[in-house]
Amino acid sequence: MIFSIPPWADMSRSTWRIAVIAAKVILSVTRPSLAAARRSFATQMIVSTIVTITLGLVGFALLAYFQAHPGALQGMDLKADADKIFPHFIAFHLPVGISGLVVSAMFAAAMSSIDSGVNSITAVVMTDILDRFGRKPKTEREHVLVARLLAFGIGATVVVGSMFVGQIPGNITEVTNKTVNLMVPMIFSLFFFALFVPFSKPLAVWIGWACGMTTAILIAFSGQIFGIDPVTKLPPVSFQWIGPTSLVVNLVVGLVFSLLLPNNNRVQAESME
Repeated sequence: MIFSIPPWADMSRSTWRIAVIAAKVILSVTRPSLAAARRSFATQMIVSTIVTITLGLVGFALLAYFQAHPGALQGMDLKADADKIFPHFIAFHLPVGISGLVVSAMFAAAMSSIDSGVNSITAVVMTDILDRFGRKPKTEREHVLVARLLAFGIGATVVVGSMFVGQIPGNITEVTNKTVNLMVPMIFSLFFFALFVPFSKPLAVWIGWACGMTTAILIAFSGQIFGIDPVTKLPPVSFQWIGPTSLVVNLVVGLVFSLLLPNNNRVQAESME
């Protein structure tokens, strides 16, 4: 068998995909018209499908190549050294010049993802924190300067943090779920409460978010926190439970506290009486 996928792996991937698609749908609603929103969402889905199929075909092609030429692995194992197979193929089996183009494309994709994230975080900090709490720069020049300083600081933090990713055990899929995908269910939950729970309360939502985030961290780093199983040599809880478990905890805790906490508007009306 080529694949051996446990049921919870499908549930983890499904949770992540549902959360990401829901976020894309919500962002599409911000378009100026319904037709523009539909085009935006359709474009996102088409591009995502093409990219997913392309990457899958690349993986199958690599698997077939090294199964047909096992000597090209140079002592590596297809399963144990799975994360090293693609870099090894680029470095030793692509023609001269093509390997450089592939590496350049990978760096370009990484830089594109990083600068998009940095710009988004900078905009959120400027609009939702500085402007909201009276720290808005007084002039346009000061506004640009603060934005640049924030972008530089956030970018530097990302670069420094990436230097320690190697300390997180696991393959590339496991490390990705433990880092960049760790907050996806919680982000989805914030949109869910805002759009579909009319009785939700800000404090309750934040309590749910904190509980969901704590659950995600405990599962992601269960091996470091609770110790590795001496028999299986694996963490006590698989990283594939991060998405579904943290999502359920976030939603349940947020809903319960939304029902238990008093309504602020009702409390204010009673105090005025």
